[in-house]
Amino acid sequence: MYYNQDYAPEVLKLLWEPLRAYIAEGSTVYYVPSQLLFQVSLESLPLADGSLLGNHYNFVRLSSARELVKAQSPVLAFAPHSAVLYGGLQYDIQPTAMIEEAKKYDLTDLLVMRGDMVRGDSVFCELPGSKQEIMQIESLLKASKWQVTPRMGMEGTEESFLSMHGNAPQLLQIATHGFYYTPERAAHVDYLKGYSDAMMLSGIVLSGGNAAWRGKELPDGVLGGILTANNIARLDLSGTEMVVLSACQSGQGKATSEGLYGLQRAFKKAGVGTMVMALWSVSDKVATEFMTAFYEQLASKQCKWNKRKAFENAKSIIREKYPDPYYWAAFVMLD
Repeated sequence: MYYNQDYAPEVLKLLWEPLRAYIAEGSTVYYVPSQLLFQVSLESLPLADGSLLGNHYNFVRLSSARELVKAQSPVLAFAPHSAVLYGGLQYDIQPTAMIEEAKKYDLTDLLVMRGDMVRGDSVFCELPGSKQEIMQIESLLKASKWQVTPRMGMEGTEESFLSMHGNAPQLLQIATHGFYYTPERAAHVDYLKGYSDAMMLSGIVLSGGNAAWRGKELPDGVLGGILTANNIARLDLSGTEMVVLSACQSGQGKATSEGLYGLQRAFKKAGVGTMVMALWSVSDKVATEFMTAFYEQLASKQCKWNKRKAFENAKSIIREKYPDPYYWAAFVMLD
């Protein structure tokens, strides 16, 4: 609602007008949102002339003011490029197949990270657009000589994700279901009952995740496919320059004066550099179109792997096709 013409003038008056006289047009503005402002993308606020605030200033959203002292380049490093892509996941897998997938990974030391959350009441449906998304991104990256590992169908297991601990790719794309529940809402979800920590009430769903979510008994040695923010925060993903969360509610969490507790905090604690995420749920179709446009721009001669420029171009493309801010303002980039 912050982005429509009814509310935007008031939001601008409160957030931007007190600063405008001190910031020259064209300046780079670094900002760290707090509390309810986590749900506001300053660069997406519309002005009276129809342009966006981000058309006049270069906004850089930060997870913490500490990020200011880090040398964060907007251009992906020219190192041996590697990417792992999750998407088109199969959330219902037979126990025997789960065992075979689990055998591919030796995670003895990591199994202690798993919570005992094996209760559930609902299910996650497959996202057909995410498979198309991953295949298109894989093709684009391979054309630019990237080493790409796709994780689709039954292969995008929790075991496969945890195996990246200490051996993370430069780029990580995750196209799946994300979730965040307040303690009040979680009380009505069997899987989450008894938990109040926001890092346990936020996460992503991987291959085979429906069994654990429903409360079904899992085979010995098999992880459930529900990866919480708490799990992710304990990993070493410091080799990952950018993670792209093409997942609903991936930008949500518990807003406090110390930051946002959820997937954002989890991946930052794990050592990830830049994050692309959604502040609210968007349709599978639009998410696929946005992500495809983002990677097309990223690999283009115009952007030359400048992730921030590619991101803004992709938002402009989606905005032109879907003018309603609901479809394009959800996507944010965070350093």
